[in-house]
Formats: sequence, structure tokens, C-alpha cells
Amino acid sequence: MRVKQVLKSTVEPAVFERIALTRLPELQKAGGLFKAAELSEGGGDRTTVSELRSSAVVLLGLTRADEVGLESEISIGSLRTALLAATYGAEITPGDLGLAIWAESRADGSAVGELAGEIGPRIETGQAKLPLEQVAWLASGLSEARFRVGAGGELEGLLERVAGILLERSLSSGLLSDVHHRIGSGMSPVGGQLHALAALNRLVKADLPGAASVRDALLESLLELQREDGGWPGVLDARAGTIIATYPMLTVNQIAVAPMALGGSREVNPGEGPDDWPPIRQAIDWACGRNALGFDLIHERESRIDHAILPRRRLGPIGRSVGKATSRLRGRPQEPNPDDLILDPALTSEDMGWLLEAWAGR
Repeated sequence: MRVKQVLKSTVEPAVFERIALTRLPELQKAGGLFKAAELSEGGGDRTTVSELRSSAVVLLGLTRADEVGLESEISIGSLRTALLAATYGAEITPGDLGLAIWAESRADGSAVGELAGEIGPRIETGQAKLPLEQVAWLASGLSEARFRVGAGGELEGLLERVAGILLERSLSSGLLSDVHHRIGSGMSPVGGQLHALAALNRLVKADLPGAASVRDALLESLLELQREDGGWPGVLDARAGTIIATYPMLTVNQIAVAPMALGGSREVNPGEGPDDWPPIRQAIDWACGRNALGFDLIHERESRIDHAILPRRRLGPIGRSVGKATSRLRGRPQEPNPDDLILDPALTSEDMGWLLEAWAGR
């Protein structure tokens, strides 16, 4: 019998700050970049996140922390130098460039123009195949550059172009269409939708035409899809606006990306923090033991968070196909048996970076 843990009443933002700043130094490589994470998908396959992407998210979080006076053992200048040196290669994705511009806009800004010049050729063809999260990072990065560095003609045109790509993905469901290298075009990881919401918040502030209505529709749809236990399900049907698969559920989406996206979508009253809004507080409660496993995924004493709760991989293609067919026939996924779920305790630098971006100084 699984014993349910007692829920924490509240996790203070300082806890998230401390976890990230404590664990990041051990994840940095000798050359300055951060280790690429190897993450489980469905309890079996492994996906490697690029060092450049991980490093850009860390730099983003560290510049946020630096702005509010938090000290770190990591040299922002050295990390920025290593990151910029790594961004001029054939393997870099448009999303990586968006993250790099986002971080560079805060760190110094002098390389924004050069980085932006790399984006056009990479989205000239195949923009429809870009995963939603990459389009969102481009929009957020270019918006940040506009606010911090200034809107030159080329940068302004590129921002409008990327904003158009994002807005064109709006569907009647309120969600945005997604293209992912592992799943079909109608299916979308919830993280992509949350990052898109965060990007749309920035486009609204930049007065981009049409951004407000798309943002409001996406926010409404996401709030309707939040589960009773407080978590956002792992995979959505963007066209139908329904849940395809409850798991995998990434901890960082619940405690960092969702608060970052939702918190920017509402006016916060004086003296009220972003975690005071029930949808955000309930998602954090999910990570504090309200999930199906009853596990506390935030380990304050050990200064770490568990990466995710995943579905246990079923052996053989027949078993996997039957599971998928059952979900589709019923129109919604079955509530998983806790015994069919496993914990992924991986510690990743990207998760730590998003923690700082969401909570530093909040």
C-alpha cells in the first residue's frame, strides 16, 4: 500500500531560488557550458537535450537572479562567452537562438543583432515544422530584445514575422497547433502550450496586433484542462482541446513554466504573489504530494527536484497500441493506476534555469 505524504502548506520562492543556485555549479562542464540532460520518455527511450539549450536556459535564469541581487558561484560573463561561441553552428535550432537572444538581451545585448541574423535563414523554409516551444522561445527572445536593446528595423521586422507564425497557429479549441519530432501534428506537449502563453504575454505588452485575443483563448483553454489534482496533463490534442495522455508530467512545468506563463497573464494585486492564484498554487501542490504517486517531488533539504512522473513502458508494440486505442475510443485517457507510473529523479540544469526565471525575486 502506498502511503500518502502530508502536503506542504506553501513552498516559498526562496526555496526554488536556493535549490537552483545550490545545484547548478555541479552541472557545469569545464568548458563553461552545462551538461546535456538525458531524459526518459515513457519509462524507456532517452532524449538528449543540447548543451546549448541547457546553457541558454541557465543563463536566462542567472541573469534574472543577478538583477534581483542573488549571488551565484557561476560567472555569468564566462557562461555568456561560452554560449555565444557555441551558437554559430549548423546544429543550432531556431529555438536555441531564441533562448540565446533572450538571455543575451539581459546580459549585455551587444550580440543580439548578430544572433538575430542567424534566425531568418533557419525559418525561411520549414517554419510549419518548428515545434511550438521553439516558436515561443523565438517570440519571447525577440520581445525581450525589443524591450531591453531597442527596436531596430531588422529586429522589429523579425519580431513581427515570428509573432505572425505564432498567431497563425491558433485553433478553434483555443490551443495552438504544434509539430513535434516524436508525435503527430494534432498532438502537443503541454509545455509547448505553456511556453506559448508566456510568449503571448510578451507580445501583448509589445502591442502586437491580434496577440491579446489569442492569448486570452489559450489561457482559458489551459485553465479548463488543469486536472483536479492541480497538475497539467502531459500531452494534449490541440485541435480538439482535450487530453490525450495524462503522463508524462514534468515537475518543472507545474512549478516553474506554468507559474511563469499564468502569472504573466493576470494583474497581480499589491502584496499578492503569483503563487497566490489558485491554479498556480494547486499546480505546486501537485508537486508537493498531491500527484498520483503521493510523492513530494520538491526536496528542500537535498536541494533538488525530481524531473517527472512517467508512464511505465509497456513491453511490445501490441500492448502500446491497445493502450492508445483505448484512450482514443473513450475520447479521454483512462486515469492511470499508480502502479503503472514511475518516478524520474533526474536533476537537470534546464529545470534549474526555469526555476530561477520563474521565481527569482518574486
